[in-house]
Amino acid sequence: MGASIVRALVNAHESVKVVSRDPIHISAHRRVPGAYYVQGDILDQASLDQALSDCDAIIHCVQFPNAPFEDPTKGWTYENIDGHGTEVLTKAAKDKGITRMLYISGMGAGQNRSESWFVAKDRAEKAIMEHCPAWTIFRPSWIYGPQDQSLNRLIAHSQLPLVFPIIGNGKQKVAPLYIEDLAKAVVYCLNREKSHKKTFEMGGPEIFSFVEMMKIMLSVVGKKRILLPIPKSIIKFLADFINILPITPVITRDGVDFICMDVQINVSETHAFFDYEFTKFQKGLSKYL
Repeated sequence: MGASIVRALVNAHESVKVVSRDPIHISAHRRVPGAYYVQGDILDQASLDQALSDCDAIIHCVQFPNAPFEDPTKGWTYENIDGHGTEVLTKAAKDKGITRMLYISGMGAGQNRSESWFVAKDRAEKAIMEHCPAWTIFRPSWIYGPQDQSLNRLIAHSQLPLVFPIIGNGKQKVAPLYIEDLAKAVVYCLNREKSHKKTFEMGGPEIFSFVEMMKIMLSVVGKKRILLPIPKSIIKFLADFINILPITPVITRDGVDFICMDVQINVSETHAFFDYEFTKFQKGLSKYL
């Protein structure tokens, strides 16, 4: 996600500084020519104070590794990174006199949901609204694109013979959002005062059930598979077993709930605000698969 936003900003002739915990080891294919990479940790205000020097706006799209599967032993949780980390970032921004912040939140935030990831996103949004008066918040649905982790993991599952596994009943609604459309929205809003103090529910022009989205994906990659729903309880049992092993979690109980969650989706006001057409799911997939 970050690389696409950076590329769009560079193409719009913005001066871009990318803050990363380990900028030296960012792979070549994720680096964007024209951007400047510096070290900074969202949990370490001292490093942010240095990284944010000479900045007049912040685009906040930090994500912990292997999201949405948390690993508390490493501090990779929504509460720590999205919640506490955003509070640290907004304090650093206030100390530097930076009032403009654009935040990539998540669809379902602001709906008083009790799930931990929504609690953390709401905490982040509150901190931004309190400390960065020229804020803009994007709440995207399922983001997809060449470098996304979520959908591309599922595309890999299409290599399985005969069947394609679906966690749960697959009835949850999604409005798949092509990453380039989100990047355009960030660039469009960055220097437009009319986007200040606005929240945008971000999604593509179509709303599908998860099963319908997977059928389109399988069609684009040319795979005929029988969709096989697997009860969440079975996947959670497997997750418990896997998480006994001394490895980074590849799936967690909460991660299963995250994948299967259903949220209210209404993107009509967002589409009316922006001056471009959002990409249909099949067309977006066909651009890079």
